[in-house]
Amino acid sequence: MEINMYQDVKKQFIQLRKDRSPLVATASALIGEIDTYLKTPQGANTDQDQATLKFVRSFIKGIEDTHNLGRVTENSQAELAWLEQFLPKQMDQDATIKAVQDAIQAVDAVSKSDMGKVMGHLKQQYGAELDMKMASSIVREKLI
Repeated sequence: MEINMYQDVKKQFIQLRKDRSPLVATASALIGEIDTYLKTPQGANTDQDQATLKFVRSFIKGIEDTHNLGRVTENSQAELAWLEQFLPKQMDQDATIKAVQDAIQAVDAVSKSDMGKVMGHLKQQYGAELDMKMASSIVREKLI
C-alpha cells in the first residue's frame, strides 16, 4: 500500500516529536491547516494530497517571502528544506517543451487565443509535475 503525502507528513511529524526537533511547530501548523481546510465546505471534497500540496506550497511561499525581506534564520532554512521534500518532482525544460507541443496538437491550438485551452490541457494531464510558469512561457513562444 502506497503512503500518500498527507500520511507521510503525519508520520514525519510523529518522528519529529520523538526527536524533539525544532521543526515540530512547522509540522504541527501544517497538519492543523490541512485538517481545518478539509473540514470546510470548500475543502470537504478535496483530496488529502491536493490539500497537503496546497498548504506545503503556501508555507514555502511564506518562508520565501520572509527570506526576501532579509530574515533568514537557520530554522527557516531547515523548515524550507523539510517542506520542499513534499513537492512533486517537476519536469525539466525538455520534457516541458515536449508536453507543450503535445498539448498544442491535442487541442488543435493555432493562435494565442487558444492558450487557455492548452494550459488547461497541460494542467489536467500533468498537474503539479509541470512548472506552469515555464509552460506558459513556452506556449506563448509556440503560438502565433
